[in-house]
Amino acid sequence: MSEMTPMERFEAALRGEEPDRVPVMFMALMICAREINVGMREYAKDAEKLARGQLAFFEKYKPDVVTPGTNVCMTAEAFGTKTKFHEGLTLPVTEEYAVKTAEDWEKIEVPDPKRAGRRGVYLGAVEIISERLRGVPIMGFIISPLTLASWVADLSRVVVDMKKNPDLLHKGLRTLTDAVKARIETSIDAGVTHFMLVCTRASRELFKEEQYAEFGMPYDLEVLSHAVKRKVPIVAHVCGVEPLLSLIIREYPIVGVNWWDRGTKFSLKDVKNEYEVTVIGGVDQNRTLLMGTPEDVEREAADAIKNAAPGGRFILSAGCELPAIAPPENIKAVVRAAEKYGKYVKG
Repeated sequence: MSEMTPMERFEAALRGEEPDRVPVMFMALMICAREINVGMREYAKDAEKLARGQLAFFEKYKPDVVTPGTNVCMTAEAFGTKTKFHEGLTLPVTEEYAVKTAEDWEKIEVPDPKRAGRRGVYLGAVEIISERLRGVPIMGFIISPLTLASWVADLSRVVVDMKKNPDLLHKGLRTLTDAVKARIETSIDAGVTHFMLVCTRASRELFKEEQYAEFGMPYDLEVLSHAVKRKVPIVAHVCGVEPLLSLIIREYPIVGVNWWDRGTKFSLKDVKNEYEVTVIGGVDQNRTLLMGTPEDVEREAADAIKNAAPGGRFILSAGCELPAIAPPENIKAVVRAAEKYGKYVKG
């Protein structure tokens, strides 16, 4: 089989076919600042530097997908949440939430999807990357409205309002849903080719399945319908040690799913065998990528390939965002494993 482009390889895996080798994807966000030796503040607030960091990461590590972005505060800032930046490569944190009381859910508005907060920085970076990289998937992010609610307000505020002020919370979720739909359109126009639905709150550690079915799923499905109409493939990212994988895979129009498979009871092989969906993962971002040796990483990646790659529908990745301090040699070991062990032999 001749060598595929990253787009061909990634698309084949999402269609359930066997590409020339296992594709590799990283959720590489703030880590890209170090590739161009700038601080997190500069990287997060300058479209040219954000794009340059992403391009440098792509050239150095050779994954099959680019994931432009910075941190969760980027999306929340458009609604009035304030971010505190530190000097150097220390990750920024939320300094003040836009929603402080239940009544504040009625006050938030749909922001400008092109310019509010750091939106212009993000879109500008995507445009630069899409111009530079042809034949490479550019992964955009659809933030689940319930997840976004927990960035616009403290998570505890969301939990309390689910029980005590559900009508007000639903009003806030309605506004956030309209905002996410508008962002989908501008992301596609800028050059995004695929989307990842970020539903970090779809986990039993936080909510019962019936709670997520009421406050999460209806709004998720509404925003996803926007991307589906534009014929943009969608994968989902679910956090936690008890993710609501069955709900997400059964009910959502997704072609792939990423979760912390090494930290949950849901193995890549079992999920792949039970559902017709591409599984994305295999490397532990909290332990092996951070504290292991390159040999440890390669061994874990090789194990994932052995168990999940046969028959296709597998993309090698970490279970969540790459830690900003992940050793470079460990990141390279993931790609090396895909090249060494992930080729599909055609009979």
